[in-house]
Order: sequence, then C-alpha cells, then structure tokens
Amino acid sequence: MNIIKSSLLALLIIISLAGCANQDKQTLPQSNKIIVLCYHAIGDNNSNYGITAEKLKKQVDSLLASEYRPIGMDQLYGYLYDKKEIPAKSFILTFDDAMISDYEYVFPYLVKNNLKAIFFVPTAHIGRKNNLAEKQIREMNENDCCDFGSHSVSHKNLYTLSEEVLDEELGSSKKILAEITGEEIISFSYPNGFFTERDIAILQQYNYKLAVTVMPGRNDIPINPFEIRRIIVSNSISDDNFKLLVEGDPAIYRQYYSQMYAKSVKSGLNSIARLCEEELRRYGGTTKSP
Repeated sequence: MNIIKSSLLALLIIISLAGCANQDKQTLPQSNKIIVLCYHAIGDNNSNYGITAEKLKKQVDSLLASEYRPIGMDQLYGYLYDKKEIPAKSFILTFDDAMISDYEYVFPYLVKNNLKAIFFVPTAHIGRKNNLAEKQIREMNENDCCDFGSHSVSHKNLYTLSEEVLDEELGSSKKILAEITGEEIISFSYPNGFFTERDIAILQQYNYKLAVTVMPGRNDIPINPFEIRRIIVSNSISDDNFKLLVEGDPAIYRQYYSQMYAKSVKSGLNSIARLCEEELRRYGGTTKSP
C-alpha cells in the first residue's frame, strides 16, 4: 500500500512541477467557477508541499485580480444544499494537517485581509511539535475567518482500514473537534486524498456534508459534495502554471489524469479511476487501460 501511496502522491508533485452513494449530485451552473486551493506548511521551503507566506499572498492576490471572490465552506454548503447564491467566480482556502504555521502565519493574514479558510485537523496530531494545540484551535475558531474540519484521527489512508477502525477515524475525530470548537463538524479532508464509495457512505452516516479530495481541477461542473476537487499548491509550482491550473488548461489536466487513471485502475481504486475518467472527458482526453 505504501508503494501505491507514494506513486499517486508523486503524480501531484509532477503536476506542480509541470505546472456519492445514495446521494443526489448537486448541479452547478456552468457560469460558476469554484477554485479550492490546498496548502500545507506555510513558511517551510524544504518540504514538498511547503510554500512561503509571500507566495500564498501572491496567489490570493492573483485570484482577487481575476475577479475571484473568497468564500468559506459554510457558503459552499449553503450553495450545494440550500441553493443559496455565491459569487460566480469563487475561491476557498484550505489548509491540511493543522501545522503550527496555520496559527503563526495564516491566521493573522486572514484577519488582516478579511479572508476565510478551513483547517483540516488529524486529531491525533493536536498538541504535537509543529502542530496546532487545542488552545490555538479555540482562539482561531472564535474568529469568523476560521473554520475547522476533520482530517481523520491518525491520517491513515481510509481504504486500507477495516470498517471498525474507519468508524473510529471518522467518528472520534468529528467528536473531538466538536468538543474543542463547540460547533458541529461537517467537512472532511481525505488523508492523502484517497477514498472509496464505502468511505463516502460512512462519512454520510456520521453526518458529514462536504469532503475534499486531492483531485485537481475547478468545481464548475456537476459536483458531488463528497468529491470536491482541489488544486494542491507547493513552492515548486510556478506562477504561470498556477494560472494555468486555475484557468483549467486542458494539456496539464490531461497529462495528470491519464497517468492517475492508469495507477488507480492497477491499484483497485475504482472511485479515483471514475473521477479520472470524468475529468479526462471534460478536458478532451480518453482513458487507456494499463
């Protein structure tokens, strides 16, 4: 399983360098473009997914200059489930893994610039060195700019877990975060981005309403609330390729999804393979069995 994980995660790095069951799917008008960005450590230039605070600011500024407007996951929920209006061009900032930089860099930046973000927390990491502590999560959550979602308990690939362990990962993390924040937790980020139909079904049992993937792309197509696309951002992504990813450049997405489709089929990740097929059709590509 580690080989599968490494291979699929490597594809995300390549694309940076190169640039639900029993649920009615909600349809977005084609005029809407919802960009969801995924960040990890801010200010860390050494990790694969680290990014400087300056680069974060530059990317947000470029979206604002292109008339994208910031929204929160609560607004996305209202749009998908209650048909509430959102800006025709919207973007959402998400931060995975509950890094200490979320408190040191991101939180002040959001407050200063009147932005919103959601932080996905693997609850077993709370209080660890370089991770958020309960006190910091509470302080951030008191401000309307910050929201919190579950990233499971231990950040293990869900599809490798027994149903009993999966129940613990999804249920306990939701309960722990609800106790810390005093709010219901309805959003989830798949650890490493991988999931199956079984995982979606159990998320629904625990009353989660939204889940984000690491499948890149824009959410301007019919979208399942449990299969939200995100653009993974790292220091290795150039300004030009960031713009191409936001604009939905067909060549970049065909390259990414054709490779991931082959890997997913070999690994038996049918949910991922299905999404790859959808995206390849959207960007003018075709699937080829490995």
